[in-house]
Order: sequence, then structure tokens, then C-alpha cells
Amino acid sequence: MADIALGYGSKWQLLKYLGWDRNALNAAIRGLVPSAEAVEWLDFPSGDAEWESFDFMDPGGRGIRDAWRKVWPHGRGIQTWDAVGKIRSGEAWEWLLVEAKAHTAELESTCGARGGLDQIKRALATTKAALGVSSEADWLTPYYQYANRVVALHFLAQKKIPARLLFIYFLGDGFPGRVCPVDENAWQSALNAQAKHVGLPRGHQLEGRIHRLFLAAHLSTAPLRAETPRVPRTY
Repeated sequence: MADIALGYGSKWQLLKYLGWDRNALNAAIRGLVPSAEAVEWLDFPSGDAEWESFDFMDPGGRGIRDAWRKVWPHGRGIQTWDAVGKIRSGEAWEWLLVEAKAHTAELESTCGARGGLDQIKRALATTKAALGVSSEADWLTPYYQYANRVVALHFLAQKKIPARLLFIYFLGDGFPGRVCPVDENAWQSALNAQAKHVGLPRGHQLEGRIHRLFLAAHLSTAPLRAETPRVPRTY
């Protein structure tokens, strides 16, 4: 998710939902996960920072964080989450890891790792093999962010930690100079291109844990601040 701007962009839109329309957001999520009875959200760690890696887990999750360091290099380029929540179904809880997009260029990203590239390649290859993706599929570009989030979800599944990935696509955002789809159909061409490139087969083991949610953007009447977008991004 890009730096926050006044009145537009994925960060603005998501924070508006979390702050003003949380009930509507939670209801939409419960519609995606029929077993869900409640959704709770973690506060952001500090200021405008986002949660990194699995740092949101309590001290009891230290073993998981240490294990993840053996799979994925830490430092610049580690996964960050636009929001982190929990879904409750009866007495059971699952993590909810959120990525939000307001325009189609946000789908694109390239691996810019200078250190740890071999470790990243091994993690990508392991996940592709486990999910039945061709070894020839390029997960380093141009949809690297999506791919490495799938790697993180697969890691949690291997560790028997219930979790879901939620990709939120906003409809009708006003990001200057960008293609901001106004409805679900308008997103489909870009999302279909992503899906074809990544190559996840139907029925793969994580299919029921990766969700899409399309939400109407909040339109601001405040003057928009010009901002130079930074895309494609590296992670």
C-alpha cells in the first residue's frame, strides 16, 4: 500500500473503513467467511507504521518469528501488512492479513532484494511446488508482492497456524493519473492477468484461504494533494 494521501489511495480508503465504516467492513468479511462470527482488528504498532512479518504475534509466537527468519530474509523488503485482524469462529481464531489496492498499477511489483535473493528464490520455489505451480512461473516480477504474501500464508499453514489473506480492491478511487476501476468487472482484466502469470491452479491447498473483497471508495470533498506515485514497487 502506498504512502497516505488526503482523499484518495489505498491507505486512505482502508483507514476510512477501519475508522468510520468498520461495521460495514466486518460484515463484508463475514460474508466471505461463512463460519466467521466476529472480526477484530489490531492497532497499528506505532504512528503510521505497518505490521512487519509476523511481529504482530504475541510473545508466544516468538518461535514462529524465528522459524520465519530461516525461510525469508529480514530487513529492507520484509513483508508489511496494510492491516492485521482476527476472525473468530466459535472458540477458534484465525489471523487475517490484509493487502489493499486502489488502482491497477498497485498490483505490480518487482523483487529488489540485494541480499538474501537465494533464500527468497528457495522460498518461492518451495511454495510453488507445494501448490502445484509450474517451476517456470516467474514470481520475482511483475507480481512479486502477491507471490511473497502467498509464501507467507503457506508458511503459516505449514506451522498449523490458521490464517487468511484478504485482498481488498477499492472501486472508484480518485488517485491522480492512475487507472482506478469503478466496479468489480473493471478490475477483472488486471486481476486475470495477475492470476494467469502467478499460475495458482484451481483447487490448490490455500484456495479457500485467499479472498478478494471489492469495496466502494470513499470520495473526499477536500482538495487533493498532488503526489508522485512510486510504481512499480520493490519489496
